Amino acid sequence: MIDRMLGWMLGQVRFTVQGGRAEWLLNQCADAGIPLSGVRAVPGGFAANVPVRCYPQLRPLARHAHSRVRVQKRRGLWFRLRRLRGRWGLLIGPLLMLAVIGFSGHLVWAVRFSGLDGRQQVQLRQTLYELGVQEGSWIDPDEVEGLRSRLLAARPDYAWVTLNFYRGRLVVEGSESNSSEIAASDGPTDLVAAADGTVKKVDVRQGNLACAPGQTVAQGQLLAAGTYLDRDSRPITTRSSGHVWAEVEKTYACTQDFLIEANLPSGQAKTSRTLCFGRWSIPVGQQLEPSGGDRLQTVRRPLEVLGFALPATLEETTLIPRESSRILLTEQQAQALARQACLEQLAAELPGAEILSEDSRVEKNARQLTLTMRLRVYADIAREVPCE
Repeated sequence: MIDRMLGWMLGQVRFTVQGGRAEWLLNQCADAGIPLSGVRAVPGGFAANVPVRCYPQLRPLARHAHSRVRVQKRRGLWFRLRRLRGRWGLLIGPLLMLAVIGFSGHLVWAVRFSGLDGRQQVQLRQTLYELGVQEGSWIDPDEVEGLRSRLLAARPDYAWVTLNFYRGRLVVEGSESNSSEIAASDGPTDLVAAADGTVKKVDVRQGNLACAPGQTVAQGQLLAAGTYLDRDSRPITTRSSGHVWAEVEKTYACTQDFLIEANLPSGQAKTSRTLCFGRWSIPVGQQLEPSGGDRLQTVRRPLEVLGFALPATLEETTLIPRESSRILLTEQQAQALARQACLEQLAAELPGAEILSEDSRVEKNARQLTLTMRLRVYADIAREVPCE
């Protein structure tokens, strides 16, 4: 098997000898050290294989034997390469393809997210783009840890982020931090009430509890102390943390004009595309020139051909021209906008509050409408403040 492979790599010639002294020629080849293989008799002579390097030595011996030598077949790597003479593209192409395959192992062919919802994927993809990482970017596997640190520093709202890069595939995992469990300061803190209300449920994890379910508390009242005395009258300082849910009554008043001025889309959206390969970009089509009030919306997605991802990113930018318009609102529309403004105030003051009941009063004149809302909500009123 090894001899056959070696013979194919070095090249062999299959030839026939007819006429003259064929047997004498066989003896002369053996004396001259010319290796023959596959020898078999044919009418008037014999046929055999000889290495291509020894074939020139065979011709003078055949002339002395008065025999006629004819080549039947040439086979082996040597003759296949000779066919490519003058066609260097056929030889360079596979070598170039191997080089591209080896090089592409450091390219980002696809970015995938694991355990993240759509909003989180958009956030992290945008941050990665700002860090210069997208489909078509070059990544050194030894620098992935540094990239992870930069991504985590750019997203302080995430508790942890991991990056796994293997054979052109970048997998991103992470989890957002719970802001309610982040310490407001390094020192001891108290829990105080953010609004007046009646306590319904208490879940204080650290600190000395200073309230109980059913108790009515006022805004700023102490709910859990971070500084207190133990049984031996020794001072204890800690960071108070936890939740205190209460029923709270809030009143908000918002005024909304009937005639408003707004920048609205003109309905003539335009789109431009850019093909990005790492740090290089190629504009496709006419580029956009936005004015001051126009809105730009950019969407980036991996370039795919027949479902096969390529190491490139297609960036689509949509220009939405806006023009200033005056709008006359109906009473229902003005009331809806005023109600939305009141709910935004509630969300800013008591995030995550659940509305239990709602009572509204509307006052209006020819120019505007005023909505007064009385809300009874169920909310977490505990807020951390430094100990005094």
